[in-house]
Amino acid sequence: KVVPKIASVENNLKVLIIGEGEEREYLQQLTKKLGVEKYVDFLGAVPHKDVEKYLRASDIFVSLYDYANLSSSLLEAMACGVCIVTRKPGTELVLKNKKNAIILENDDQEELAKVLLNILQDEKLRQILGTNARQYAVKNFKTWDQRVAMEVTLIENLFRVNLKSDNYD
Repeated sequence: KVVPKIASVENNLKVLIIGEGEEREYLQQLTKKLGVEKYVDFLGAVPHKDVEKYLRASDIFVSLYDYANLSSSLLEAMACGVCIVTRKPGTELVLKNKKNAIILENDDQEELAKVLLNILQDEKLRQILGTNARQYAVKNFKTWDQRVAMEVTLIENLFRVNLKSDNYD
């Protein structure tokens, strides 16, 4: 809903929406209704190996879920050094407002448009926030392969514990 406001100032705007979900059809219809189809591309699900390419090509990663914004995609954006704009629910453990992200307090669309325009017009700010996000990720996060290996080990251990505790006699 803020794309028209931003596009009226930044005509070189391109919004990429990656992923599938129940909101896609609504968002596509809203894009048409607002007349911003030329600014928005719906890429659908992309192979995981391509996610980094899209993130590194992005100026800003925006995550505005209602309940929890600390998602794998946000963590991947941090690891790629992308400037992040998000809302509070769930982000407080890894993100600090104006240090490694811009964290919005609420769902105010005027404020969101203002913040996004400011970031788009301030390359230095984008770079500082993205660099700080990446430094936090490098210091505190496991790589994708390390995380998968850890999860596999946890599942294997849980499976072994359950097998030992079951009595099949």
